[in-house]
Amino acid sequence: GLKVGSVGTLKGLVVDQPARFQTLNAAADIVLVTHYPMDGGFQFLPPAQVEADLDAVVALGYAQPIHVVELGFASGAACGSSEEEQRQFVAHAFEAWDRHAGKIASIYFSWLTDLTSATATSTAAYYGLAGNAAFVDFLRTLGQRSETGAAKPAFAQTIAEASARGW
Repeated sequence: GLKVGSVGTLKGLVVDQPARFQTLNAAADIVLVTHYPMDGGFQFLPPAQVEADLDAVVALGYAQPIHVVELGFASGAACGSSEEEQRQFVAHAFEAWDRHAGKIASIYFSWLTDLTSATATSTAAYYGLAGNAAFVDFLRTLGQRSETGAAKPAFAQTIAEASARGW
């Protein structure tokens, strides 16, 4: 009964290596995807982009259920975002999920709570990007709650969306 699959980024599945992932996933029970809609400079794309992105994964035609095991949108200014844009992202993600409920089995939003500046800086150093302010801000503000646990607008949006679906 154990479901087996391998994880790929949305960009890898759709743009960079679709044939390779089709071959890899042919023997899988589930398709596992991660996605943070940003460019190579850690600048976030418009919140509505997640709809087209999830549409593109579903359009690949996998027979297996798709599990989005990491989905996130930071709220930091250094990565071109805000708390309001993070909230809008959550709303758009649920809209896409509603359209594809028969194919997307689950979505796991990344990080409930923001990291402290010290933890984000040290994590960025681990990845060799300590001096990259946008990457540090991405790591620091990915949560739907502040580092003190206070709800950000995205957290309230997630609760409202889940409640509207009876979850």
